[in-house]
Amino acid sequence: MFGLILTYIAPEELQAGKKYFLFLRGIFYVLFAIITGYFIWPVMTLLGILVQLILLSGLVLRWKTSALKYEPLIYVTFIACFWLVGIEIYYPIAATLIFLYGLTIGTLIKTKI
Repeated sequence: MFGLILTYIAPEELQAGKKYFLFLRGIFYVLFAIITGYFIWPVMTLLGILVQLILLSGLVLRWKTSALKYEPLIYVTFIACFWLVGIEIYYPIAATLIFLYGLTIGTLIKTKI
């Protein structure tokens, strides 16, 4: 939502910033995967392996295509990881990264990558 608002505030900056938003989108996904892996590692059970497989499938999906039509699947992986980890200190960190990822996606929707 805030990414779309950003596109209306500064539409002239969209094309110039497109490469940075694409880069940040990848960075935020990788950060989410690393932080999720860090918090799930001590309790690496079948659930932990499932969470890592979900993140890996999302990463493969991101590398294979940059189309925005797959972004709902990426959010499903985020939500699945968010609810499956179950460690309280993880929630605000994950929520922040999901918000920042959504900010870049909202901006890229307007530029139609």
